[in-house]
Amino acid sequence: MDENKLKKICELALDTSYSGVTITEFRAIPTQRFDTESCKWVPDSYSLFIMAKKGSLLEFRECREIENFLETLFGFEVCVDFS
Repeated sequence: MDENKLKKICELALDTSYSGVTITEFRAIPTQRFDTESCKWVPDSYSLFIMAKKGSLLEFRECREIENFLETLFGFEVCVDFS
């Protein structure tokens, strides 16, 4: 899946569940795992790094809820930082 599709899905999910949260930066970094049978590194998943903002201040609990929500949705590691 390409980065633009992942970002679009993320934006739609945030609009639905956390109105007012806007993504300002988005990076999807491919991850790899070591395949012991072939003794090679193979593509595995993604890590998502998101910079977002919201009109009002968020509590730390809300930030963690958003990260957990996106990790559950995608099945990827997600790191969200708010500016």
